[in-house]
Amino acid sequence: GREWKFAFGGLDVDEESYYGVNVFIRYYLEVVIDRGSLTSPMAASQDIVIQLPPPTMSIPDPSQNPNLRFEVGVQDCVHIEMFFAHSHYPLDGIITGVIVFRLVRLNIVTMDVSLLRVETTNGGAINPHQHMSTTVCVGTIQIMDGTPARGESVPVRWSLKGYNLTPSRPRGRGKFSVRHIIKLTLTDEKGREYYKQSEVFLHRCALSGHSDSWFHESGVKRNWKDHDLRCKAQAPS
Repeated sequence: GREWKFAFGGLDVDEESYYGVNVFIRYYLEVVIDRGSLTSPMAASQDIVIQLPPPTMSIPDPSQNPNLRFEVGVQDCVHIEMFFAHSHYPLDGIITGVIVFRLVRLNIVTMDVSLLRVETTNGGAINPHQHMSTTVCVGTIQIMDGTPARGESVPVRWSLKGYNLTPSRPRGRGKFSVRHIIKLTLTDEKGREYYKQSEVFLHRCALSGHSDSWFHESGVKRNWKDHDLRCKAQAPS
């Protein structure tokens, strides 16, 4: 068969590929071969991933990258302090911290730390004040199983490699934002949950190679041809 070489230069791309729950930023190459007026054209497409080069200083210096500290407390029952070394992390970084039990009078069954991704969209020009948020649990690790002793401390070391992460996207940029939340959850013997959460910021520090994880959400492959047909069918006439 014949080969045709092509190249795109000077493209003005200001958005990365993004495959979320309600928002998709998709790039693909489409080839159309015109076979004359008597025959319908042939077309084929291939999804590609666009990553933007990270800024020179994507991770703030230590003076601009404070640690995180928050508490979980129930009066006269439990008091737990949690410390994380930083509030900004690279996408493949390691979250480190420590959990200190100041007071424990509950029978704690489990304690988990979760990383949540919060995707918020607005209604655009038609409904600019209407917002919709969707939260997805990116991953969860179990810190301990059973009731800790008073004064006990538990170290936390969580590698972010292997997760399908995207950089945090601040509010006020475009029609959607992406936030990341660290959530500490305690569960007692009666099934009651006590939790505290705080926002962390994820940054891209280097371009990564191709990965199929870009093209699906939570392990579910998307058939984009079917997706496009459904969107056209649902679009108002």
